[in-house]
Amino acid sequence: MVFKFAYTSNAPHFAKRLEAIARLTGTRFEIRQERDIYLEIEEYEAFAKAADEHLFNSLFFQGVEVAEELKGEPVAALPLSVGVCQNCIGKILDPNSRHYYYPFTSCASCGSQSALALSYPFTRSNTLLAPIKPCEACQKEGATDPFCKDYPLLTCTQCNVPVVIHDSRKEFWANEKEEFRELFAIAANALQDGKSVAIKTLNGFKRFSLTPTPASKLLLCNLPKAKEKLLFLNQELQALFSIERPKIFATLADEELKEVLGAVVEVKAFDDGFTFLLTQELAQVPFIFYEEGAQGDLVMEYFLELDPPKESHLFFNKHHRFIAAGERFIIPQKIQSDKTVVHGDYLLHEGVLDKIERFDVVEASEVVAFSEDEVEHGNVRLHDFAAAALRSVMREHEMNSKALGLYLSEAKRFYYLDGASSKELFDFGAIPEDLEDSIAQLREGSAKLVERFFERFDANIEDGDMWERAAAIIGIEGGFEELRKAAMSFGGKGGLSVDCRIAKERFEYESLFASLMSYRLAGADSVTLAYSLFESLGDFCSNALRDMAAPIGVQQFVIAGKFIAVTPFLSRFTRNLPHVKTNIALPVDGINGIIGV
Repeated sequence: MVFKFAYTSNAPHFAKRLEAIARLTGTRFEIRQERDIYLEIEEYEAFAKAADEHLFNSLFFQGVEVAEELKGEPVAALPLSVGVCQNCIGKILDPNSRHYYYPFTSCASCGSQSALALSYPFTRSNTLLAPIKPCEACQKEGATDPFCKDYPLLTCTQCNVPVVIHDSRKEFWANEKEEFRELFAIAANALQDGKSVAIKTLNGFKRFSLTPTPASKLLLCNLPKAKEKLLFLNQELQALFSIERPKIFATLADEELKEVLGAVVEVKAFDDGFTFLLTQELAQVPFIFYEEGAQGDLVMEYFLELDPPKESHLFFNKHHRFIAAGERFIIPQKIQSDKTVVHGDYLLHEGVLDKIERFDVVEASEVVAFSEDEVEHGNVRLHDFAAAALRSVMREHEMNSKALGLYLSEAKRFYYLDGASSKELFDFGAIPEDLEDSIAQLREGSAKLVERFFERFDANIEDGDMWERAAAIIGIEGGFEELRKAAMSFGGKGGLSVDCRIAKERFEYESLFASLMSYRLAGADSVTLAYSLFESLGDFCSNALRDMAAPIGVQQFVIAGKFIAVTPFLSRFTRNLPHVKTNIALPVDGINGIIGV
């Protein structure tokens, strides 16, 4: 019997898990993936029973149904970048296990494997664990355990990666089974004593503390207690504890924490052995505060020089769920493409999308790149990244007909898309060089507005991007990220109408900034203004797309770019264009353009 597991990503971790579960049953099976996963298995009842126990939740799994035939290719042998599965957690917590409190524990279908991978093929010799010979027990586990079959990163407390925790005066090394628990007890005790601890997790250095700073994110320790201080939707909780372990935005209900962090914070659950064991030792607190960085009163580290993927942020609103940014659980993955494409630190070659550094030799008759990339090759074909990002949305949704799209990032453009071709319809253009003077000359009374504004407020509007200048006018320190947090903390029913318009074939930034100045002079608070800015831009952009579509009869719309991931913007945009599509399994900016060429 053949079953189709509906799946919306090319990443192999879910297929690898299904493969391990099928192997556990001891029956004959074959498995293939072409984004969706196809499994042919003789003893399905035994498989279903095993799946109930061992199959993890994935963001991309949509359901299962009977299929007519196998489709796709064998599961890709690529290193994963996901969380730790329940099977491995069971080993970590078992005092009789060789993996007891060992933070590098993972299996063939879980864990932060890509942080340890150096090059292809994905074998022990091409990873950071090459100098460590697996003990006999690990070698046996790799030969007999269905979940660890031929897994190149097997290691345990008998053949371990030593870990040290130290301050400026003393250090403690964990190199034996009993010592690893002591390692995390030391870290937890230090945190409870008011100290900070920087830990080299498999996803990079993070500085943990029980005292928040304005830049802190939250690592959940005790979910029932955390739910007393944070507001979660059920779908957000499911995402947080999926095997992909994304970050999400959550709203604080604790008034004291709001004073430090603001109303909206980034939250995540443990994603590797280090963060799991730290939260295990601090299960009495709702969460730990953390920031990126290697500086702390104590430091926990090891000798491996990692290249961890960037954390991925999952964005929610009423109509959409998409990956706003990041690399974890996205790369590496297998792509059905014969092109060689370069963008920034990423390369698509021979059907594999990953960081360039993991490809030792690249031979290609043609390389596709984008105007911002410098590529040394005799035959380079350049593409418009913004258009390619929008086409990646069409590819993910299998849209074959014409569409209009908005790309909202450093470039802010509207496009007409027809298959592999695209035409730019409108570019927001550049902010005027002498912005203060341009606003003053906008219309009658504008000069007086500018004069009154700068008499009352100290704001630098001549430097930075659109968001940094808007933040300066609104009275928020920072740029897009701080504006977004402020906008998402708005508790009213609707914002103010900020002036967004086109004049002389460009977006009139002067009108937008003058409008914000007027509202601030009238006493509007910064949160209301941040919300209103994004809401009004959402109205403007969606209406502009709809106006462009009417004369040419286009009825499909796509949107991409990192600046779309703001609740008031996207809520207003989708209210006007409810059927607009975004990326599904790719970030809405950064990597998606590689798939859209």
